[in-house]
Amino acid sequence: LYHYNVYTGGYPDITWHVASFEFEKTDTGVGVAQNGWENIGESFDDTADKGLRTNGHQLLTNYPNPFNPTTSLQYSIPAGGFVSLKVFDVLGREVAKLVDGYRDSGIHHVGWDASGMASGVYIYTLTAGDFNANGKVVLLK
Repeated sequence: LYHYNVYTGGYPDITWHVASFEFEKTDTGVGVAQNGWENIGESFDDTADKGLRTNGHQLLTNYPNPFNPTTSLQYSIPAGGFVSLKVFDVLGREVAKLVDGYRDSGIHHVGWDASGMASGVYIYTLTAGDFNANGKVVLLK
């Protein structure tokens, strides 16, 4: 069983989207059917979405953390809907709005370039439907 991953973004620090699917290589012969490759010829979006279904919401720790000046945040949502991902300073002031709109179900990566921000601790908040979660990120310059 093989796992095929596709990443888009600004290498090596920023990942905008990840897609994947599993496939099984049944034989090494020429012309033998390869399970899991049925979507060849369809658009990338149709193929990519198949491996991204999740059972629930999830907000993962950003990477790298601490960071300077860019980091990537990852979250997953089980169904499409309105998503908000914001960054706040320790005084509760919003300093960045990273996501504010409809997103499809699946795994999402969002980059944050904090070049204009001061070193310190920041809190990021994900809201998707009734789900809310927070994470902490440290910017070291």
